[in-house]
Amino acid sequence: MQNTKLINLLKVLNSRELQRFEEYVHSPFFNKHQATRRLCKHLLSLAPRFEHKRKLGKEYLFQLLYPDLDYEYIRLHRTFAQLLALLKDFLVQLQQEKDKSHHQVLLLEQLRQRKAEKQLPIAIRRFKTLSNKKQDHQQTFYNNYLYYNELDLQFIEKGAHAYDENLQLKSNSLDLFFILEKLKIACDMASRNVVVKADYECALLNDILNHVAEHQASLSPIILIYESILQMRTAAATAAAAENHYKNMIRLLKEHRKHFTKMEVMDIYGYALNFSIQQINQGKSNYYQEAFQHYQYLVEEKIILINNHLQVFEYINIVTLGMRVEAYTWVEQFIHNYKQYVPVADREKAYNYNLASLFYQTKAYEKALQTLHNVEFTRPNFYIQVKLIQLKCYYELDEGDALQSLLSTFSNYLHRKNVSEYWKLANLNTIKITKKLYQLKEKRLFLSKKQYLRLYEQTQSLIETLQPLSNKVWLETALNTL
Repeated sequence: MQNTKLINLLKVLNSRELQRFEEYVHSPFFNKHQATRRLCKHLLSLAPRFEHKRKLGKEYLFQLLYPDLDYEYIRLHRTFAQLLALLKDFLVQLQQEKDKSHHQVLLLEQLRQRKAEKQLPIAIRRFKTLSNKKQDHQQTFYNNYLYYNELDLQFIEKGAHAYDENLQLKSNSLDLFFILEKLKIACDMASRNVVVKADYECALLNDILNHVAEHQASLSPIILIYESILQMRTAAATAAAAENHYKNMIRLLKEHRKHFTKMEVMDIYGYALNFSIQQINQGKSNYYQEAFQHYQYLVEEKIILINNHLQVFEYINIVTLGMRVEAYTWVEQFIHNYKQYVPVADREKAYNYNLASLFYQTKAYEKALQTLHNVEFTRPNFYIQVKLIQLKCYYELDEGDALQSLLSTFSNYLHRKNVSEYWKLANLNTIKITKKLYQLKEKRLFLSKKQYLRLYEQTQSLIETLQPLSNKVWLETALNTL
């Protein structure tokens, strides 16, 4: 029973959540079934790996849960299903606990429906207190809509015939929620239309953009930010227009980010980083510093951490970018300090890869090769990056035999593995030019000036014309320093 849906779901809970789940299952309000309680207690005793073959055997479990009965798989299956249902309810409960304002709105609804008018003022004050705390803007706008809706219903039920501002506030809150949600969806659509060549269309978008343009002074900054993001992603007129929207987004973010939640800041900076990378790919090298500053802020405020974890690709990307702007001291500290947040499965490999990258960049080529000795990524994108560092180190150290061997195995890998056509060709072209470069490097003392110049120009022409091509800057530098 090691690969059941129940056990696989239990594996994603942390130790505190597992403890709380056991308390939840043993609460008579949620569960009175004794066998389900016993199953929960037993399974959690095997956490976090849940790998004890005998104690997870069907007969063993049935005997533990139903000691007076003969083995019956259907009964055991039902007990697992009951515990799984409780676990799903528990996860919903955890999510609901995060939104205390919404809880308070639900309480207001119950108090109104049960005619408990004397309790309403306390619940209203409590909602106002909670709504003043920092929380996701979409959540805030929607909860405000529900709150003003409750106040409006209370007003109607009293039979009053007068102006009540809650109806207007309800409408305004729903508008804010709708506008922000539609702008976020439109931004996502614009991004995916580029990445996956889709043709998503966002209905009512022109009306929304016109409304935002007419009411900028009264709208929430986060709406103005997402309007800038959308314009930045879809600005068809000029590159300058997209850059202006980017700058406006950054200005608004810096002015108001103390009012945003961690996830909101992360999402917005994600668009800023994507735009910066696009500009870098278009040859605007000043955006390396822009992107690095974005990452610096996310790291120093620990916004980059999601559930106290740092994704492997982020760990590597930050180091790569930091080295590009020669922030070597900062990069070294980051490599060591943030290793602990990388998922265990890839932690040592990513850590050693980053150290090797730093050693290479600071010309400690032998150290780089030594550090990479036991680094073997199975994912193609990381594997390719490892091989490229080794390739450049062998070249710089004049290790001709090792370089030729690596170029051969690297080429075979690219032909054999399921790598995108773009990256396959980009790296095969790099291999082709590296071979030419090393031949030129080895023979330069034995060639006439005319022969050397001819081979030099041929190699230079390949670097300039072969497309796509990875590591073009390194290839150009290597040629120029011959």
